[in-house]
Amino acid sequence: MPEALSGSICLAIAIPKSKMRSSNMNLLQRGILVTTFPLICQILFVGWLSFLLWQVQTSLIRISHAHQITKETHELVANLTQENVMNLLSLEPQPIAATMDKFNKSIDHLASETKDDLALQEQLNKVRAASDNNFRVILLRARHGPQWHQLEIDRQLMKYSSIFYSASSALIDQVEMKYGAHPVDIDNLKMYIASAIAFAVPSSLIISFLLARSYARGIRNPLTHICANSQLMSNEQPLLEPLKSHDEIGRLDRLIHQVARSLEETLARERDLISNAAELICVIDVNGFFVSANPYAERLLGVKSEQIIGKHLVDVVAQHDRSTADDKIGKTHADQGSSVFDLQLVRADGELIDTTWSIFWSAMRQSFFCVVQDVTEQKKVDRMRQDFVDMISHDLRSPLCAINVSLEVAYEHAKRLGLDDTLSELKSSIKNTELLINFVNSLLDFQKLKSGKMEIQRVRCDIVQLISQASDLVLSSAEAKGINVEIPSNQCFVECDPQKIIQTVMNLLSNAIKFSNKNTSVCVSIEHLANFTKVLVSDNGPGIPEENRENIFDAFYQIGAANSKEGTGLGLAICKLIIETHGGTIGVTGNHPNGSIFWFTLPNSQ
Repeated sequence: MPEALSGSICLAIAIPKSKMRSSNMNLLQRGILVTTFPLICQILFVGWLSFLLWQVQTSLIRISHAHQITKETHELVANLTQENVMNLLSLEPQPIAATMDKFNKSIDHLASETKDDLALQEQLNKVRAASDNNFRVILLRARHGPQWHQLEIDRQLMKYSSIFYSASSALIDQVEMKYGAHPVDIDNLKMYIASAIAFAVPSSLIISFLLARSYARGIRNPLTHICANSQLMSNEQPLLEPLKSHDEIGRLDRLIHQVARSLEETLARERDLISNAAELICVIDVNGFFVSANPYAERLLGVKSEQIIGKHLVDVVAQHDRSTADDKIGKTHADQGSSVFDLQLVRADGELIDTTWSIFWSAMRQSFFCVVQDVTEQKKVDRMRQDFVDMISHDLRSPLCAINVSLEVAYEHAKRLGLDDTLSELKSSIKNTELLINFVNSLLDFQKLKSGKMEIQRVRCDIVQLISQASDLVLSSAEAKGINVEIPSNQCFVECDPQKIIQTVMNLLSNAIKFSNKNTSVCVSIEHLANFTKVLVSDNGPGIPEENRENIFDAFYQIGAANSKEGTGLGLAICKLIIETHGGTIGVTGNHPNGSIFWFTLPNSQ
């Protein structure tokens, strides 16, 4: 029996090993196998051990039953023999009859306990018959006296006594042979149980160890593989071959390979982007030394990117900007943020170039990431623009004003002389001169606002009153087209520069009147927001196409054919700069069914 158990357990060990090697099992299935297989083996062992214990218990019961039958048989024969002797000595009928009843009951009891043994039942019947005959002879002697047919009775008594003793001896021999020996060898069962325990406990430990080892190896090796791939991916090195298993770890390894491929493609695109960028992209450490730079360094500074690595920032910065560079970089490092500033750099050939630096401090890398843009040409254009503005201010506006004064004097003189032909020409010249002066003034205002040189004097004032003043300034042009200008009446206080806001509202009203049809109306309204006041100017003109609304506030941007354009193209650009300088916003929307709504916001008065 232990040999059969050993073979079945060895077969069971071989089965989970093959299953554990299967790449189609996931971690849950492996875990269930590791936990349930030893449990099944333990259940089988407990069942087998219970079967052996049941056999032992059954054998003990049968042995006890056999001992009881043997004991009762011996007691039956001994008691019957003793009673026969006592009855022969006493020759009392009543005790003899009682002894017969008692003996028959004992035989009946023994027969009931051995009812399944036919041979023993037959032998008991022989003993019963011999005993009955023997008791009958003794009972006859007791009833008729010892002298009644003494020879015949003695002969029968000897005959039946001999038969009784032969039957009793045969019964005892048969019981001894049947129940004297153990039906099951108790010692062998004890040996089986001890062998089973001695074999099953180490086998269970070995099975659990092998399963746990196989499970751990099935997880440890793939995890080691994944850790190695993760390390290789972080070092941007080729990964190991993907795992062939289809469990969770195998899918995770394949996902790492997908991420590595995506990361490699992304890094390749970034490298291409940085290498082909038309700006200097570089990394500077916390001490100010270049760590890396893209190939644009050769075009910007006249040195190859490999040659700039290891140089200090001050080596490429112009002498007069070195302190600025130190201050900006130090402040960015202290703020742990980013900053934008201008620096003049020195090329390898000694030429000075203007640049704009956008730097970002990386706490993780302990380095500055910098994007350097060459703005030399832009600075030249700005200087040329400023020179042009200065030229207009000093060399153009003053002569235009003098010409305008002279034309007005000539106009008055021609008017007194009644020179009608000359009056029309002078009036046209004065109008054109005023347009030129307005253009120059608008250009100067625009330039000052854009450069931040125009001062804004903010005071608390009623925006409705400012709208009213602006409306008065355009009243004549509105009346000329029969246009009614509607303005709000309730007071609303804001923080602003009154003259600049009047200029803004007047510009918006002038445009609304200019593009509105005759005998219509232009409406100015106010909306109250949380922290701002919104001013809206609505007209019934042709409206602004949606594709042009984004650029309508750009300088010199106008809508329509070239011969239909009027004005300088700077009015809305100046309005935008004024409103943004106040901290507000400006825009335009459509006015259903036609026309436009220009709006701007101003901070409320505190």
